[in-house]
Order: sequence, then structure tokens, then C-alpha cells
Amino acid sequence: MKEVKRTKIKILLIIIILMICYIFIERILKSNTIPKIIQWVILFISFICSMIALLVYIRALKDPFAESSKSLIYAVDFDGTLNLTDESYPSLGRPNKELFYILKELQKRGNKIILWTCRTGAALDAAVYFCEGYGLKFDAVNENLPEVIEEHRSDPRKIGYDVLIDDRVIHPAKFIKKFIFRQ
Repeated sequence: MKEVKRTKIKILLIIIILMICYIFIERILKSNTIPKIIQWVILFISFICSMIALLVYIRALKDPFAESSKSLIYAVDFDGTLNLTDESYPSLGRPNKELFYILKELQKRGNKIILWTCRTGAALDAAVYFCEGYGLKFDAVNENLPEVIEEHRSDPRKIGYDVLIDDRVIHPAKFIKKFIFRQ
């Protein structure tokens, strides 16, 4: 994700540089040292380059799957996240189709997906089967990936991930902000 941010910053810098060049060229247009037709050609080329850079930047903003040099590990909860049900545990409800689509796309791009749920036994088997029915096959279920175990030289209780997707998660900064404003 940091790679995507860096790409966006680079593109934004390119746009700023092109706009500065555009302003500089506009000032050249006001001088009489270069023939008018060449001035207008330079201005037109600068404008087209600026628009292309802007379109690339907008596309990068819209693409949630922008290429990254590092694959990420996504840990995803089942109940209330992949499985949307109004009934009580361990009921299976409707799938979160948008999330299934996104996770499958991320997996196609080399990212790893771990199902991290409190379910065990038959309820866990039902959850895995439910997800496979919608085309999502996990790289691990309630356990670390082999590369994480190797990196830590042990199998820690906490699952190693880069991104957690859970209906009950809150970012620490958001938690602190809510807590402070309640005082």
C-alpha cells in the first residue's frame, strides 16, 4: 500500500511540474522572441502532457488493485464480514459479494488471504465451504502462513498480516479520538 501512495505522490509531483512548465510557456507566449506558431505548438504539447498526467493520476486513485512490488497478507473475519446474516451464530447468511470480489482480485495479484475467525469444528468447515462456493479459497485458515512462521522462527499465536478486515475493528487513532471526545 505504501508503494501505491508513493506512486500517487510521484504522479502528483509530475502534474505540478508540468503545470509550472505550462505557466512558464504561457509567459514565453507573451514575448515576441519566438514565432507564434512554435509558441502555440509548445503550449499545446505541454497542455496534452498535463492532461495525460492528470488522467493517469485519476486512474491511480480509482484503482484499488494498483500494482505493488510487495504482496500483502490480508486477514479476514467471517461472521459479519464475509457472511452477512441477521440471525445468530453459526447461521450462514448472504455473502458480502463486493468483499468476495475484491479479495479474489487481490489474490490474483499475488496477495495472500487468511480466514481468521472464532469458528471451530463443523462451523469452521461450513464457513470455508461457504467461501469456496463463492470462489474464494484461502491461503490459510486460523493459522499463520509458512513464510510468517519462517520469518519469526516460531508460530506465534497472533496471525501475521498486513491488513485486517473485520466488522468489529477500529483504528487506534479513531478509538483515541472517540475516547477523548467522550470525556
